[in-house]
Amino acid sequence: MLSAEIKIHVKNEPAQLIENNERTILFCNEAFTRLFDIKGAVEEFLGTNCIDLMISLSNAIPDIERLSAFVARSLANRLPGKIQDIKINTRTTITIEYKSLILKDGTLIHIWEYHILH
Repeated sequence: MLSAEIKIHVKNEPAQLIENNERTILFCNEAFTRLFDIKGAVEEFLGTNCIDLMISLSNAIPDIERLSAFVARSLANRLPGKIQDIKINTRTTITIEYKSLILKDGTLIHIWEYHILH
């Protein structure tokens, strides 16, 4: 169950994923699963490792190197950031926004928002 502090940052749109510092998925919405054409219910991904999810999607994402580099840089720096023009399939290009937060209990969370450009 999500804490009240995390729920403040949860959105239904745009596509969103929230993970903790161990890369465990705390939240993702249906917009996220639709965007990446992921089969299955959102609840199936809660508690799983985000790295495993990205590995499973990597063959289908043309710009996986740019996406992976942005994720690594963001997680290392923990500064708000944005990357544009990431192709995730032959017809969809997105922008990804990142921010991190430290909750009152000291938990570090990472919030990723995905916006469709075209």
